[in-house]
Amino acid sequence: MNDFLDFYMQKAPKVVQNVGYIAFDPDDYTKLYRNFHKTKVGTVFGGTSEFNLTLDEVLAKRAEY
Repeated sequence: MNDFLDFYMQKAPKVVQNVGYIAFDPDDYTKLYRNFHKTKVGTVFGGTSEFNLTLDEVLAKRAEY
């Protein structure tokens, strides 16, 4: 899984645009990569949807198990 995510995070910005999706900002990929390698698991949403959060706000929330 680690190898796949490492590959994906390196290639995602270009691939995402090629298939017509909207890419994250380059800094966001770095934040997501770091978050994964800190092995943060669980959910930060507590069973409810929150559509008004930025990626920084989501990554800053504490995961619940």
